[in-house]
Amino acid sequence: MSSETEVLLNVPRTESIGDRKLALTPFVFEELHLVAEIGKPLITLLASGAEQNPAQMLKDHAGAVVDLCSVLSRQDRAWVASLPAGQMIKLFNLVIEVNNDFFTDGVIGLIEMARMFGWLPTKSSSPTPSPSPSQDEPPPTPSAPGPDLPTS
Repeated sequence: MSSETEVLLNVPRTESIGDRKLALTPFVFEELHLVAEIGKPLITLLASGAEQNPAQMLKDHAGAVVDLCSVLSRQDRAWVASLPAGQMIKLFNLVIEVNNDFFTDGVIGLIEMARMFGWLPTKSSSPTPSPSPSQDEPPPTPSAPGPDLPTS
């Protein structure tokens, strides 16, 4: 069966991690809020456009990576947190691969979700440039001199 067919049929990807054999499937819509909340620092990182590798993300955001791996692998947090670093990185890579459609095609959605939850500034919060004066209109004249302008 091709990997595309497996995704369409939601066939679990079976992998050995630590002392367990895991059957990983993409997360379901019902889990979206939890994934978004747990993944907040990672979503913000993705939205920043910064180039990240899994080992660096694990180092900088260990708690969020452990929580996300726990939810996406459907394993208890204590077991996930007790994995050796190499196995943790392997699990992190696997849960991202299994949820690849969400993490690649959904990046724009992640950014918008982060803005919706207030984790990132909205597009409208950036300063808007003031309109340039028309060449047909004379520049405005001050009605009174400002504090730095000499009076005559």
